[in-house]
Amino acid sequence: MPKLPNPNVPVQAEQVDRSFFTLSFAALARHPVDLLMIFTQSLDEMSHLLWGSHEPAPGATAPRDFVVDYIQRYDGLLGELLARLRSQDHLIVLSDHGMERTTHPNMLAGQHETAATAHGVLLLRGPLVRADNRFGEVDMLDVLPTMLELLGVAPPDTLPGKVVTAALVRNHALLPRHPGPYPEYRPGVQ
Repeated sequence: MPKLPNPNVPVQAEQVDRSFFTLSFAALARHPVDLLMIFTQSLDEMSHLLWGSHEPAPGATAPRDFVVDYIQRYDGLLGELLARLRSQDHLIVLSDHGMERTTHPNMLAGQHETAATAHGVLLLRGPLVRADNRFGEVDMLDVLPTMLELLGVAPPDTLPGKVVTAALVRNHALLPRHPGPYPEYRPGVQ
């Protein structure tokens, strides 16, 4: 029988991701910005290592689902972030892929190599986002135009993808596409 992982793994993963949130909150307090992006990787790492506790091999059982345990902890971190957001702020939670149980005995428990795992998660919240936020499948190319729309920045007409209009409030008029390119950013030059 394989050795069970340390039951504190989700707690340790939460501590790692909490440090990223804490640093982001401290930076934001000193330097307010229009866009804050926080990258965390503990869920991906845990899924690679402990996916077998979430999706056991046929005939196997797992006494504890470490992946769901960590997702619940991460949900708490998102709750702390939501408590800091203003009413005019938007939140985008994005993953670029899913996960599945590996079928190879000498590999990590979780993998994302097949077409089934090409689907990730996109969650949106904010004043321009519909409350019944179920908008179906979204192409990864649609994320950036949607994010720009939420920021009030017209996307250039050369940008691939489209705004996910099904996620936005019904009376929202889309910004017209900008006939790019945008001017090059030069610090100190107005």
